[in-house]
Amino acid sequence: ALGVPEAVPILVHSGALVADRGVLQIFEAFAQITTQAHLVFLGSGPEAETLLFQINESGLSGRVHLLPPVNPDEVSNTLAGADIGLCTIPRGFLSYEYCLPNKLFEYLQAGLALIVSDLPEMSRFVREKKVGVTYFPGNLASLIQAMRLLLEDVGLRNRFSRQSQELRQEVCWEQESRGYLSIYQSFDQGAE
Repeated sequence: ALGVPEAVPILVHSGALVADRGVLQIFEAFAQITTQAHLVFLGSGPEAETLLFQINESGLSGRVHLLPPVNPDEVSNTLAGADIGLCTIPRGFLSYEYCLPNKLFEYLQAGLALIVSDLPEMSRFVREKKVGVTYFPGNLASLIQAMRLLLEDVGLRNRFSRQSQELRQEVCWEQESRGYLSIYQSFDQGAE
């Protein structure tokens, strides 16, 4: 949809454009990347205006794109046009420390390689499933390093992407719902 040649990798951040989700740091890190690549922010929020200003001021308007949110049932298909999904959850809140956010699974459904915050559950999941790399949240140099690694090492990025594509059959609602249904059915049987 953006007219980016297929050989040029695209990083994507999907979700609310708010400061505490690292969107400004994502842009700051990407501005340091010299590898031919594009960055897409898919979503809306209070930082959209600041991002737009920074994009225009930096001269990166041809490589950084702000796209409006899409319907929930279109998210994974829209993300599938990218190569690397960014999940930049900060430290500092217990709920963040142990989260596995929806966007992580949306990226998997799209078959993307991942860059995620080095928080306990996200990093464990990404390492065990071999679908991406981690960075230290709040550390710009660490995020730049993770971006460069996946942008420059095409073989690694492709391995992570293939692993995501295989994993998406395992970590999807169709599989998860079976467990929930069996729990509900056990309650129904107990009531008889």
